[in-house]
Amino acid sequence: MKRVVLSLLALVLAGLLAAESCAHGRRGSCGGCESSCGGCVSDCGGTVVAPAPAPQVQYEERKVTRYKPVTKEKEVEVTVVKPVTKEVKYTYQVNVPTWREEKRQETVHVQQQKQVEYTYTVSVPQTVQ
Repeated sequence: MKRVVLSLLALVLAGLLAAESCAHGRRGSCGGCESSCGGCVSDCGGTVVAPAPAPQVQYEERKVTRYKPVTKEKEVEVTVVKPVTKEVKYTYQVNVPTWREEKRQETVHVQQQKQVEYTYTVSVPQTVQ
């Protein structure tokens, strides 16, 4: 029983939505003849207005410029760099570190402090009236 009532309610809602589909996106206005639904009934003032006739199809001749891609073969000089391997003789030296003990004489300078007397003069500013 519930299924029958729910299906009837769904059919009624679908019928109401189909009747209002002409006013899609138009809030607060009737849609008028400029609406795209084609069912022009009133001009929002209550008077019945006939739908506007469809415009006539017109043909006109125009010149159109089109470009066709054409491929041509052409010989072009290109510099190509190719690697060439060859054997080259060369010599090199390897330095290997060696350790040995030796005796050396070193001179080392060490700072030493000593007191020296000296005198100095101090200038003191004075204010005179």
